[in-house]
Amino acid sequence: MPVFKILHIEDDVADQILVRRMVEKLPFNCEIQNVDTFNSLKELFSLEQDFDLIIADNTIPGANALLIFGFLEEKKLSSDLLIFSSYNEPYFEYHLKRYGVKSIISKDTPDKLLEYLYTSLKIDSPNKIVDILPIDLYFSNEQENSLASESEENFPESSDFLSFSNLSPRSLQRIHFQAISSSIDAYVLLDNTYSIVDYNPAFEKMTEFDKSTIRGLKITQLVDEEFIENVYQFNAEKKSEFGSFETTIILNNKQRLFVEISFSRINVQTGFYSLFIKDITPKITYENELKRQQRETRLNNQILEKLINTTTVGIVVEDEKGEIIKLNESFLKMFEIEEEKAKFIGENYLNLASRFDHFFMLDIPFSILIKGLFQSNEMSEKIQLESVSGKTLLLSYFPVEFVEGNKGSVWQFDDISDQKRNEKLLFESNKKYQLVMDSIDEVFFQFDEKGELLFVSNSFERIVGANKEAIISLIIHNFLATNNPDNSFSLINELRKNSDEKLVREISFENENGETVWLKVNCKGHFEGGWFKGIVGSVSNISKSRQLAAKLDETQSLYEMLSTNISDVVCLHNPKGEILFSSPSFIDLFGFENAEINQQTSWDMIHPDDLVNLKKEYFYDFHRRGHCVFAYRHKTANGGYIWVETYLKKIKDENSDTYKILSSTRSINERKEKESNLVSILSSFENEVLEVNEDLSVENSWSKERVIKNKIGLPQEILPIQNYFPPEVHTQIISAIKKVFKTGKPDLIEYPTLTLDGNGWASAKLNLLELKGIKNVSILKQDITLQKRAEMDLISALQKEKDLVELKSKFVTMTSHEFRTPLTGIQTSADLIGILLNKDFNQSVKGKVSHYLEIIRNEITRVTDLMNDVLLLGKLDSSRTKPTLQTFKLIQLLEEVKLKYQKSFPDSVINLNCSIEMPITSDRRFMEHILDNLIHNAIKYSKEKQIVDVNCSELNGVFEIQVIDYGIGIPESDQKFLFESFFRARNVQDFQGTGLGLAIVKNMVEILGGVISIVSEEMVGTKITLKIKTIHA
Repeated sequence: MPVFKILHIEDDVADQILVRRMVEKLPFNCEIQNVDTFNSLKELFSLEQDFDLIIADNTIPGANALLIFGFLEEKKLSSDLLIFSSYNEPYFEYHLKRYGVKSIISKDTPDKLLEYLYTSLKIDSPNKIVDILPIDLYFSNEQENSLASESEENFPESSDFLSFSNLSPRSLQRIHFQAISSSIDAYVLLDNTYSIVDYNPAFEKMTEFDKSTIRGLKITQLVDEEFIENVYQFNAEKKSEFGSFETTIILNNKQRLFVEISFSRINVQTGFYSLFIKDITPKITYENELKRQQRETRLNNQILEKLINTTTVGIVVEDEKGEIIKLNESFLKMFEIEEEKAKFIGENYLNLASRFDHFFMLDIPFSILIKGLFQSNEMSEKIQLESVSGKTLLLSYFPVEFVEGNKGSVWQFDDISDQKRNEKLLFESNKKYQLVMDSIDEVFFQFDEKGELLFVSNSFERIVGANKEAIISLIIHNFLATNNPDNSFSLINELRKNSDEKLVREISFENENGETVWLKVNCKGHFEGGWFKGIVGSVSNISKSRQLAAKLDETQSLYEMLSTNISDVVCLHNPKGEILFSSPSFIDLFGFENAEINQQTSWDMIHPDDLVNLKKEYFYDFHRRGHCVFAYRHKTANGGYIWVETYLKKIKDENSDTYKILSSTRSINERKEKESNLVSILSSFENEVLEVNEDLSVENSWSKERVIKNKIGLPQEILPIQNYFPPEVHTQIISAIKKVFKTGKPDLIEYPTLTLDGNGWASAKLNLLELKGIKNVSILKQDITLQKRAEMDLISALQKEKDLVELKSKFVTMTSHEFRTPLTGIQTSADLIGILLNKDFNQSVKGKVSHYLEIIRNEITRVTDLMNDVLLLGKLDSSRTKPTLQTFKLIQLLEEVKLKYQKSFPDSVINLNCSIEMPITSDRRFMEHILDNLIHNAIKYSKEKQIVDVNCSELNGVFEIQVIDYGIGIPESDQKFLFESFFRARNVQDFQGTGLGLAIVKNMVEILGGVISIVSEEMVGTKITLKIKTIHA
């Protein structure tokens, strides 16, 4: 008879002995091997032999069985599984139903184990992984009948057995992974001292403790005393091996979290416990409290009052008649109600709701919705309301009963506008993320821990150029698979061990056109909370780079063949300047041997005087354009230097990075010797003539430089037209050349340029040339700086002359009128005096004579003032007038001017408001003239209401004076001409004046380093503001 092999997974010695004694009662040869559940998992997975039966202690509810299924599949074992536990049946009916288990064999009735083994002889299911051992495979018919008889005689006819027959091993593994490892509920395993010996990632995330501090931490340090007392009572009474308590747990940040803990004893002898911890109150909100009160059918008014006044949720409480008894400020603010909340107490809530029938975007009025909920008298689901102003509210309705026994309703409005906006932003962000993912020239993919595809980006076919399903299959078989067909996921197992390991492979396939496509695949293990979740990686198409690499190898071979057969020195360098290859002509030209060449860089062979400028040109021109030409002195083997010209060109890789640098060098010593004679050669060409073809290249040029080159025998280079003009003229000159080619008509361009003396001007005259059917454009470049300067000087002189003529014209026009009027008055008055003097001199005549004499005096004063203004304006315009600085008090000067005009205009009112008390340094004469003119104008143009406000203040070293009148104002169309000489607005023609006053004031203000501005409106008044820098005494 074969040996019956049993593996017993148990950590408790007493249970090991118990099972061993049970097995010894079996009527056939048995071998039993024990493995500790917690400390020997490594030993468990190192077992190589097969077993007929595995008896496992259910240390973690349902989890140990799943662990064993993983062990069975890993080892390819055909063993059957029995769960033998100390838990009572009610506990497992609660916990193990989650995994499809209907019953359990309890250690409280150990004979059930034998019953299980004997009665299993009647069950024929050897090919399933079930909880029933197919012992009939190991007995003869006689023994089978004997055992069957004994079973019928000594045991009940029917029993409940543990069954996993409805679940596959992989399904059970997935349940274990989800329930324990990835569950949002935290799980903790405790020893008999209540110390933590194991936990899942959800517990680490919930408590925010470091991994190093969790193990060995006592659960009593985290929970409150009430929970500890419940546990002690649980152990003392031994009512059950399962309990559930609500408590608070202390997090790493010292905050408390309200949780529900499912507490169960795993093993009587060892005293191990398991805890499932569920977060039941992330935040104890008003709604939770209200629902709890409703379940108790009593609502405490004091608690309700406190919650209503402190919550940000809008609350309305009404009685059974529908009249409002409570509402909070949050409700008023949410509905944009400005009245006090006391106003609404006692009002029918439907009346208040009707005010907002059009506040929400609903198919029915808001008040009808409220009425329907009220009449239903049932707690409503949350209703989302969208307001016309863009708010989003959640409405909830709760019927309640108050302490006094009265009934009522509570309406709750929660503003979730921010949440909705964030959801919209998240949606838009996801769209942008997907757009970015689709636009990247790499394909991203993810496989789970079983090798099943979870994700691949949409850009797959665009980048890879083949059907997605075909390439995924290719990746799985050629990338994930190994040489061993029985172990196709060894790569996943390898990545499972190391979260930092990254693997790269290149695979190829043939597309529909028969072309070979090469892909580069990168991948690494994906871990969350220390748990392996699969692999992530990317795929890029490297076919082009492989083709370029092959062409490069081919080209380099050709290049080496050519370079060995030309006279120019050809070299290949790396980006650091180190010489990787040089043609044999390098030795002929410079005399260095190969060993000496490899010991130096290109920079080491350049003359020190040329090195600085050469590096500047290299980093600016070469890096920007990718190629360039340099002339410099190169070292030779004998320690001397020769002049050479080197052409450099970049060689780039598939990422457009500089891969290598190609150089071609030739000697220009002879050219340099000829150029050294340039100083002694003179040319009669002062200008430059260019001959341009239709490709915009200069075929010929005639200039001083060209003549010199011809005389010394230097060749002429064909260069683009842009090389002969500054960058800012390129577009204009190219357009002009094309226009001449098209129309045949000459053209002229003038443009600014730089000369030895600074900024200058040049011209380009374009003409079409045609010789033997070949068309070119000739361009004559000339320096016209002197001509331009003469033109500008002439224009400036003409403008000054024009301004002077205009000033004289205005002056003559004005004086012809203004001088005639006072002189006429003087003449008339004089005539009248003559007539009166011929008559008797009585008192009446004397009075009239005095009157006319006063007129004469006034008119003479008027003419004098006019002449003084003209002379003063002329001095100010000549720019020769300088301010005479002296120290004085501005307020004192204002008082003097005020006194002067109060005597002249006794009906006027001048209000001074000046905060500048300290003396200032300025031109007192200028300031007096300015204030005198402005205040006089303000009074003169005020008519009946002769009120003038004068304000002055100082800020940051600038004093500001405002003169405000309430007179006739200035027309808006005339305001821009106010400071011009002899200008007078159209509404002041009836007032005496010359039009010079404000022009003089503006000139004086500017000489003092200040500014003047005017704001005016007809028939309202005028405000003139001065801002002048001050120097305190």
